[in-house]
Amino acid sequence: WSALEPLLPSALSTVVPHLLSSTQVLYIPNLHIIQLEVVNEDSIANAVNQVSEIVGEKGLDILINNAGIGSDKPLNGD
Repeated sequence: WSALEPLLPSALSTVVPHLLSSTQVLYIPNLHIIQLEVVNEDSIANAVNQVSEIVGEKGLDILINNAGIGSDKPLNGD
């Protein structure tokens, strides 16, 4: 989070994908965490609606995409 701190005081609206587990609590004004499943059209439409409601006509200042994939198998380059 320290990398984001310089951006937060000046950002009107910062929207990022899901970053926290449900057990973590973080409050930063103007930081909005939105969960999005990029292969699900309903999820995409929902995220678009959420962003539109948050930023309105002001527009989007910063978008940080945080995506990953998990596996229970070791990565060996094969």
